[in-house]
Amino acid sequence: MNNYFKYLTNRVVCIVTIASMIFILMGASRPYYEAPKDYREQIEKKMAEFQSAFGYELVELGKQWTKKEVEQLHSAFAKLPPGFFNMKGMKAIYRLAHLQRDLPESVSVQDIPAATFPAFNTIYRHMEDSYNIYIENQDPRLELFNGIFYEDPEVFENIVHHEMGHAYDIIHGFLSFSKEWLEITQFRLLHLPALDGTKSSDFLFTLLNDPKKQSYAPVSQRHVQTYSRTNPQEDFANSIAAYIHYPYFRYSHPKRYSFLKKHVFKTKEYFPAESSSSNYQAKVVSDLKKLLLERNWKGVVSLSREVSRDFNLQLYDEVAGLLEQAAPGISGGEDAFNLATASCYLFHPKSVNTIRTLAKAKKINSDELVKQEVCQRISRDIFQDRLVKYPLESIYFFQENGVSQVQFLDPVLQTAYMRGYRSTYTWKIFSASNSKNVLFQGKLAFTSGNGSVNIPLRTASGKPLAVPEDTLLILQIEVERQNTKTFKRFNNPGGAIRFKIPAEFHYIGTDLEKIRPVFPLRPAFKDS
Repeated sequence: MNNYFKYLTNRVVCIVTIASMIFILMGASRPYYEAPKDYREQIEKKMAEFQSAFGYELVELGKQWTKKEVEQLHSAFAKLPPGFFNMKGMKAIYRLAHLQRDLPESVSVQDIPAATFPAFNTIYRHMEDSYNIYIENQDPRLELFNGIFYEDPEVFENIVHHEMGHAYDIIHGFLSFSKEWLEITQFRLLHLPALDGTKSSDFLFTLLNDPKKQSYAPVSQRHVQTYSRTNPQEDFANSIAAYIHYPYFRYSHPKRYSFLKKHVFKTKEYFPAESSSSNYQAKVVSDLKKLLLERNWKGVVSLSREVSRDFNLQLYDEVAGLLEQAAPGISGGEDAFNLATASCYLFHPKSVNTIRTLAKAKKINSDELVKQEVCQRISRDIFQDRLVKYPLESIYFFQENGVSQVQFLDPVLQTAYMRGYRSTYTWKIFSASNSKNVLFQGKLAFTSGNGSVNIPLRTASGKPLAVPEDTLLILQIEVERQNTKTFKRFNNPGGAIRFKIPAEFHYIGTDLEKIRPVFPLRPAFKDS
């Protein structure tokens, strides 16, 4: 949901040119352009055609559909399999100017191109011994906002398919919470005790990604790499988009691919299988070498974009190394520009070296290169002015096997590594009633990583911390990015959480089969 805040005003301007006047004065006959007598009628006809084809009414909430927008949406839906059409309970797709919901201060409604409803809450009920997913009492729906209609067609379709992945997931009883999907993706149950709870209190729960698992579902270029790690629902929706759009998905995530082929796409496939290559990294490297031999630089850009969609440091290293080797022998102009663009996609220091080599040899213009969004994102100025201030996300404290630990997402970790920075996380725990009363503190440095960071909280001697129970505490984490060569530093107050450890509380759950959706009485939209 990032980065697209263009607003254009449609104007109808009638201009009589000098050339037209000359034609009139000379008495020459010239056909006049006549606007359709009822343009609105054309739009409504397109809207009716969409509803007839896919089963969803197109509704206007303060923003009218245009003919082009309906055609764009029709084209995107035509690529979905029939299982996404006429889904039970989903009646309409809404057109609004922007999201009509309150958001955290760090997120603007203008950042969000689309959204899927209804929302839901996750609560463990002691009386039922069940992890319940409570869905809001609303019809399932997709909302599209201004920003999505200024995206490139490929990005537009990716967003629509991602959001329809959410809708499919909800309507079919949350496949993303199924035991099979959670075992494939390796999310696990984390209990979140209430600050005022007792031993018998109900509590919230979430699903926590596994930092040891190298990659989660591939992401679109508008998302940070850690986006699929946020929760199983984003991982599922990103996998839906990946199944349709990303040719390497079947090789990089074969278990996710097989699950979706069986349960969602009903054997429909979008890319032919290549039986000669089942190993993802070997296939990518083989394909890249072929493209380099053919000097197909646009193909190299496309391949690098696919590689960048999920974290694979070994693959980054190998692909970036091959591009680095190609830099000295390439001529200037469009070929060099494409090589530099391909390098922008790869989160590895070798990529920065390739770009610098091309710039020093004056084979590319750096100012022109950073006009491209992908290169702008990893540029020095954007990193130093914006990315170093990016907050940590999804911060959780928990205990497992007697060890207190904190886990969070750092979306900037790999970009920092690419630019030659080490990331050091300094943490401290203090009483909520007295911030000066620091009970524990420590630090841990990371050079690279997938963005999911787990820190066991231990004493200097390596023993687990004895964090007091039934005491309201605050855990605060700060981030320092330091360049390993220039020693330039940037500090960021990464984030903080309040927590309390109830007596005899168990943070990690294992009963995945006890997760169940609780649908409202109205509407009863769950598909059987």
